[in-house]
Amino acid sequence: MLAPQEACQRRSIGSGVTVPEYFYKIVLVSDRGTWKAIAFVMPNTDYSRPYKLEPYIQSIEWIEQHTGIQFMPNEQSPTMRKIKSIIPTMWR
Repeated sequence: MLAPQEACQRRSIGSGVTVPEYFYKIVLVSDRGTWKAIAFVMPNTDYSRPYKLEPYIQSIEWIEQHTGIQFMPNEQSPTMRKIKSIIPTMWR
């Protein structure tokens, strides 16, 4: 995966518009009362079909460590800490 310095790299396009090299997406869902989450860190580039997301799955905790952003800071239950620390498999 990415080294910390790679996660925050940026490039400029046009007349100095800054574009991040990577982006992330975090999905948190309550499925019949059970929380589950999946997160992705992907290069900011064009993608073609079929989309293969599995190589980009990452833990929420990893994203927090590399961005400095604390997601759901008021939720510190053991369940949520576990959800944030695992790298899940792709949902079906």
